[in-house]
Amino acid sequence: SQIGRELGVQYIMTGSVRKAGERVRVNAQLIHAGRGEHLWAERYDRELKDIFALQDEITLRITQALQIKLTEGEQARIFGKGTDNLDAYLKWLQGMDLLIRGHKDDNALARRMFEDAIHSDPDWAQPYFLLGWTYLLASLSGWSSSAESSVNEATNLAKKALTLDDSLPGPHGLMSQIYLYKRQHEEAIAEALKALALAPGLSFAYTWLGSVLMYTGRSHEAVHCLEKAIRLNPFPPAYWTRDLGEAYRMTGQYSEAITQFKRSIQADPHYVNSHVSLACTYSLMGRRNDAGTAASEVLRVYPEFSLQAYAKALPYKEQKDLNCVIEALRKAGLPE
Repeated sequence: SQIGRELGVQYIMTGSVRKAGERVRVNAQLIHAGRGEHLWAERYDRELKDIFALQDEITLRITQALQIKLTEGEQARIFGKGTDNLDAYLKWLQGMDLLIRGHKDDNALARRMFEDAIHSDPDWAQPYFLLGWTYLLASLSGWSSSAESSVNEATNLAKKALTLDDSLPGPHGLMSQIYLYKRQHEEAIAEALKALALAPGLSFAYTWLGSVLMYTGRSHEAVHCLEKAIRLNPFPPAYWTRDLGEAYRMTGQYSEAITQFKRSIQADPHYVNSHVSLACTYSLMGRRNDAGTAASEVLRVYPEFSLQAYAKALPYKEQKDLNCVIEALRKAGLPE
């Protein structure tokens, strides 16, 4: 009941997966959070090669227990995995786990996982656009020898994924971020809206749209989208809460922004953008000592930080929004 209240949900799915050799054991339970009663529970012992059929069976049992009526299109999305190649699927899972961590070494390893998945099943769309994310992230984070080449590769991979399966939200989400960092803001919004239309329950889709709206100057709408994303995923990556904090800052809600930046730092102390945003916001509030302390943390985490390089990476549509950030960071004591 407590977990249900904290997450704001009526039902909770819990369970475990254990792998031994080529066999897998899955324990699954569906619980009504308010009443604390089990609606359904089952244990499965299967060959690993049967994992796709097992996923479909568990999904079907859940929809039956919740008395969910699916349309034909929804059934196709839920039960259509896109691959029956187990090696490709497992590499894809490993790659996603690494990618979401957002660090240089994890990003490089995620890229290898997605490349292996594509080698195992070249007709499966999912690994292509996730491979594209690794290239875009490398470009934006300065991990690539050629930022332009990395963005071009990300674009090609997103288009390849769409050629294979245009019903996926992910390639549109990737394209939205590519357009954003090319400063093509209207195209970025259009692609993010396509992703959201394809998957209105996908938390990532709200973050894609929210980040684009924030940099476009539509900060109140950005707050709504990013709050929705975190409502759908209460344990978000650090960059989600940082973006929400930035949207709060742009609406003048400085206290709320500080809360989100601290939450982001707690989730990932090495994510430098959260420290930068904290320094900026303290500076705008006139809290010089706090701004200086946050600025010191920026340089501790990333000694090569410079305002010039940071300004080039910020895709604000309005010059005044960019000027506001850079001037606040300059007052906080960060180097040119």
